[in-house]
Amino acid sequence: MESDKIDSFDIQILRELRKDGRISIQELAERIGLSPTPVARRLRQLEGRGIITGYCALIDEVALGYEVSVFVSVKLDKQMDLSMDQFEAAIRSFPEVVDCWLMTGNRDYLMRVATTGLAAFETFLTGKLTKVPGVANIESSLPLRRVKSGVARTPQATLGAVSAPAALNEGSRPSRGWAQSRPPWGAGRARSGADAPENSRIE
Repeated sequence: MESDKIDSFDIQILRELRKDGRISIQELAERIGLSPTPVARRLRQLEGRGIITGYCALIDEVALGYEVSVFVSVKLDKQMDLSMDQFEAAIRSFPEVVDCWLMTGNRDYLMRVATTGLAAFETFLTGKLTKVPGVANIESSLPLRRVKSGVARTPQATLGAVSAPAALNEGSRPSRGWAQSRPPWGAGRARSGADAPENSRIE
């Protein structure tokens, strides 16, 4: 595998791991049509290159009681490094905030807040967020339902950098097909808000 490219086997590995991060090397090899040794080598390379950054459990926030997600946009009174640093430090300390992004456009930050209900969100809003220095304006929106959910985007499966003969030499199993494609996988439940599942709130 070239250091700056991934091929169809790498994409299949990523998609299978996205569905089940605890899958064994043996089962992973059977699903994508390679023998375990090259699959293990490819997995180490994907980890070493930072494409796979870690493994985690997908948590259902609703099952833990966090039934309400609210998307909150924040505008600061000054877009200065000190103001932004102070705001970001405060946000990192709030367990209610699951995700927070620095944005372009009319608002400086967009975050998703997970709470047990609207009363808990009001407590967070009035007791914490509005008291952060530099906050000038806050807008909040309630999601009705999640339309699409995913862990991470992967490239379309193509033959890519490895040709059929090269793949066969790497230990593929012709009887299973050397370039099987897998459909994208979306994890998580629609009722818990449109976040990436690995970033679910837990305390």
